[in-house]
Amino acid sequence: MAPARPNCTPDETSDVGPQTVLKTKPRHHLFEAMADVQYMYTDNMFLTENHHQKADLLVSTVEFALAPTPYDFAGGTPGTEHRLRTSMVRFRAGR
Repeated sequence: MAPARPNCTPDETSDVGPQTVLKTKPRHHLFEAMADVQYMYTDNMFLTENHHQKADLLVSTVEFALAPTPYDFAGGTPGTEHRLRTSMVRFRAGR
């Protein structure tokens, strides 16, 4: 907790009491995770006027990472990240 801030006027603390400015403690993260899904659809894949061909595409992506927050060490801030990302693609035409 930070020290109490100075009063702007002499009677400022008479109505609500002394006030203190709070500071959050920085958190160090070790892991990261991400997921994403994209879906695309068209009813005219080849852009023709008469023969319309339907198609859809589904792309799913998941990522996990060991990514610690850089830290002070021996006069520098080393940091490393190890990520694993995988995607699954499904294409379907002519339904």
